[in-house]
Amino acid sequence: MLITLPAPAEQSPDRTLEQRENEELIKRALQALTPEQREAILLSRYQGLSYAEIAQISGCSEGAVKTRVFHGRRRLRALLQADPGAGP
Repeated sequence: MLITLPAPAEQSPDRTLEQRENEELIKRALQALTPEQREAILLSRYQGLSYAEIAQISGCSEGAVKTRVFHGRRRLRALLQADPGAGP
């Protein structure tokens, strides 16, 4: 007996809207970071670079990159957990 799985359903309009709203919230939260924190977060999280690679690009020590990522993530977490209507 051959079993076939149904084709994946497209995302519902509600889910698509929710995803877009979340993306906008994240973009606003990223803008609230210092430029150094934002750069470190984007390069590590979204570009997949190591701290050593980011340090070389940024012209700072690997320890400074770790600190920027740590504080940037902490700030993002606080911003994303806050009331979205309150703004950063």
